Amino acid sequence: MNENEEEGSKNGGVWDQTLMITKGTFENNANIFQRIFQKISPFFGLTAILPFLLVYHGYLIAAGIHNYQKAAPLIYVTLFFWVCFILNFLVGTENFKRVFKDLATKLDNFAKRRAFVPITFKLAIAGGLLAYTIIEAIHQPTRLIGFGGYVFYLAFMVVFSHRPRKTKKMNENEEEGSKNGGVWDQTLMITKGTFENNANIFQRIFQKISPFFGLTAILPFLLVYHGYLIAAGIHNYQKAAPLIYVTLFFWVCFILNFLVGTENFKRVFKDLATKLDNFAKRRAFVPITFKLAIAGGLLAYTIIEAIHQPTRLIGFGGYVFYLAFMVVFSHRPRKINWNIVTSALIFHYCLAIIILQWSTGRWFFEQLSKLIVGLLEYAQVGAKFVFGFIAGPPNICDLAPVFIFTSLQTLIYFSAVVALLFYFGIIQVALKKSTWFMKVLIGTTPVESVYSWACTFLGQSEAPLVIRPYLEKLTDSELFAVLTSGFSCTGGTVFAAYVALGACPESILTASLLSAPMSLACSKLMYPEEEETRIKEDDFELDHENDKGFFDTLCSAGVALVPTVFAIGATLVVVMSLLALLDEVFFYIGDLIGYDGWSFQMLFGYAFFPLAYMMGITRNSEQTLLVAQLMGSKTAVNEFVAYDKLGQLQKDAKLDPKSVLVATYALCGFSNFGSMGIQMEVIGGLAPGKKTAASKVMLRALCAGAIACFMNATVSSSPTRSFVTVPA
Repeated sequence: MNENEEEGSKNGGVWDQTLMITKGTFENNANIFQRIFQKISPFFGLTAILPFLLVYHGYLIAAGIHNYQKAAPLIYVTLFFWVCFILNFLVGTENFKRVFKDLATKLDNFAKRRAFVPITFKLAIAGGLLAYTIIEAIHQPTRLIGFGGYVFYLAFMVVFSHRPRKTKKMNENEEEGSKNGGVWDQTLMITKGTFENNANIFQRIFQKISPFFGLTAILPFLLVYHGYLIAAGIHNYQKAAPLIYVTLFFWVCFILNFLVGTENFKRVFKDLATKLDNFAKRRAFVPITFKLAIAGGLLAYTIIEAIHQPTRLIGFGGYVFYLAFMVVFSHRPRKINWNIVTSALIFHYCLAIIILQWSTGRWFFEQLSKLIVGLLEYAQVGAKFVFGFIAGPPNICDLAPVFIFTSLQTLIYFSAVVALLFYFGIIQVALKKSTWFMKVLIGTTPVESVYSWACTFLGQSEAPLVIRPYLEKLTDSELFAVLTSGFSCTGGTVFAAYVALGACPESILTASLLSAPMSLACSKLMYPEEEETRIKEDDFELDHENDKGFFDTLCSAGVALVPTVFAIGATLVVVMSLLALLDEVFFYIGDLIGYDGWSFQMLFGYAFFPLAYMMGITRNSEQTLLVAQLMGSKTAVNEFVAYDKLGQLQKDAKLDPKSVLVATYALCGFSNFGSMGIQMEVIGGLAPGKKTAASKVMLRALCAGAIACFMNATVSSSPTRSFVTVPA
C-alpha cells in the first residue's frame, strides 16, 4: 500500500492521493464485520441457534398474548422470514431443481411448437385486467383518464425508444449478463445502459422533430415574439427596455453577419483592402496621419473633459508612463509593429469612452450587469436547498451566510451556464466572428484574437482548450500574447466570486471587455512579432463538436469545479492567516523601536504607491496608500484576497468612490505569482513543446498582464465618468 501511495504521489496531486488512500482504506476496512463473523462462526453452530430460536418464539408468543396490536408487526415479519426460509429450502433441493428443469424444458418446447399459446395467455390476462379496470370505472368514468395516461406513456416510450426493434436482442444480452455475473453486476449493467440510452432524451427528441421546424416554423415564432415585445413595450417600456435593446443588438449582429457572409461583400471587401494596402504602400504617410488625427482628437477630448478637474490628467500621465515603460523594457524595441499597437490602443480608448462616457453605453452595460447579477442570484436557491441554515441564516444577532457555502457555490452554478453556452456552440460562434472583427480593427492573428476574447468568458485555465490544436504552432510572440491575455483577463466563472466579495459588477464586466484589446497592445509592445504566423485564417477553425450529452455537460461542469471551490477556500484560509501573522510580526518589530502601525501590507503600499498615484488616486496619501496595498496583495497573493480587503474597506468607508472604482479595475485580472504556475502547467500539459519557451517569458508576460490591468484603471479615472459618482 505504501508503494502504491508513493507511486500515486509521483503521478498525481494531493487530490489524487486522497482518493487513492480513501479507496485503500475502504477496501481494507469495509468488510470488518464479515471478518469478525468468520472468526466467531465456528463457535455458533446448530446447538446455539436452536436455543435462541426457542427463546425468541417464546418471547413472541408472550408478547402476542400480552398486546397483540403492538406485537403484530413483529409476528408478521417473523412469519414472512419463515416462509422465505422454507421456500429457499425447497427450491434448493435436488428434487425440486430436477422437476423444475423438466417442466421448463417441456414448456419451452410447447411454446416453440405453439407460439400463439403464450401470446394468447398474456392477451387473456391483459384483457382480464382491462375488463376489471373498465368495470371498476363504470361509476367513475374519469378514472379511465388515468388508464389513458398509462397507455400514452407506454406508446411514448416505444416511439422514442433508442432501438424499438432491438428489444429481443437486449433481453438476450441481459440473459448473457445474468450468466456471467450476479445481481449487482446485472444492476450496474442495466443502470449503465439506461443512462446511456435515456440521459440525452431531449437531445434525441430535438433531432427527431427538428426536420419539421424549418423557416415555416421560425417565422411564426418571430412574429409572435416581436408582437409580444411590442405589447410589453407599450405596457411598461422601462421594464421591457432591456429585452428590446438585447433583441435589437442580436438583429444588428445577425444582419452584419449575413452581409459579411455574402459573396458580394467578400469580393468588395477584398478589392477595397487590396486598393487600400497598395495606396498605403505608395502613400505611407496617409494611414499614419489618419491615426495621428484620431489620437489627437482623443487627446483633445481628454483635456477638455479634465478642464474642471485637472487632477484627472494625472491618470492620463500614468497611461503614457506605462507605454514608455513597455517600450524601454521591450524584447525587441525596434521590431515593434506600431500599426498593430496604435490600432489596439485606439480601439481600447474608444471602447472605454463608449462604455464609461456615453450615457447609452453606460446604461446598456448597467442593465447587462443587472441581468448577470440576477442570473447569479439563482445559485443561492440551490445553496440554501443543500446547505440550509448555513447558506441562509435568519437576520438575527448579526448572523451572516458562510462564504464557502454561498458565494463560492455561485462558481459551480455559473460554470455550468458557461459550459452549456459552449456546448451549444454560442461561445465558439462569437469567438469565430471576433477573428474578422479584430483583424480589421487591429490586425492581430486569429489565435491571438480568439484567445483574448475567450479569456473573458472562460479564464486562463479553460481558454487554452479552445485553441489546443494550434498551441504547438504558435510563434514566440503569439505565445507571449496568449500568456499576457491569461494574466490580464478575469474568467466568467470567477465573476460571481468578485461580486460576492463586494466588487461592483458593472466595473468587473467592463474591465473584462477592456482587457482583451489592452492585453494585445501590451503583448505586442513587450514582445514584438519577428516571425511569420504559421496559422492562416482560412485554416483556423473552432471545434463545435462535443462528445458529452446535454445532461452530462451540465452535471460534469459543476462537479469539475468542486475542487476549485475548496482550493479557493483553502487558499483564503492559509493566506489570510499568514498575512495576519506577518502583520503581527512587523507590528512587534516596529513596536520594539517605538514605531507603531507597522505591517507586512505596508511594504506593498510603499512599493506600489507611485503606480497608484499615477492611476489618479491623488486626493490624499491615505487613499493612495490603501489602494497601493490592495495592488500589492493582488500581485503577491491573489485577487480574491485583494477584493476581500476592498470589500472591508468599503464597509468601513475608508475609500471614496473614485478610489473604489480605480481599485476594482486594477485588481481585475489573474496577474499574480500563483497564476504563473497555473499557466505553466496548463500550457505545458496541452503543448509540451512550448513549455520551455513559456517558462522563459513567463515573468515578462506577468508584468505585461499586470500593466494591462493598471492601464484599464488609469482609463477609468482619466477621461471618463464612472458607474459611481466620483468626487472632484
